[in-house]
Amino acid sequence: MGLLESRSVVVTDAAQGGGPAIARASVDQAASVVTGDLDAARAESAAARRGRRVATSPPKPRSRPWSAPVLARHGSLDIMVNNAGMNRDATLRRRSVKDFGAEIDVHLFGARLGTRFAAAVMGERGRGRSSTCRRFRARSATPGRTDYRAATAGIGR
Repeated sequence: MGLLESRSVVVTDAAQGGGPAIARASVDQAASVVTGDLDAARAESAAARRGRRVATSPPKPRSRPWSAPVLARHGSLDIMVNNAGMNRDATLRRRSVKDFGAEIDVHLFGARLGTRFAAAVMGERGRGRSSTCRRFRARSATPGRTDYRAATAGIGR
């Protein structure tokens, strides 16, 4: 029996970075895991081990709540891990406003709306946890990461 037996976990950005490790650790602790990433196949394979229930839902933070596919498949939503992030390295002079908007969407809107949708479900059930991962890299002054640092700073510490 694992620590997360009979719990449902959502992990965003589960195909790369720390996402696969979070998904695998959740599966190893007997959770039912829903992964999300633009690369759905990699996200699902990151957690698909030992015959555990794993599903993949494409990320659409502005148009569809994460809770919908989780509830449809598992009947509950217990843990939300907002892990999604992106960085398009380029100097500020070469970056477009559209690129900056994309980073804001992923970092801020993704985390806020993911938490909001999860909290609505968790509030009805009277239990649940939500965690938002913030990148360590966001703290350093690295050339080409001005927009990235601004977008992730909105998440907090």
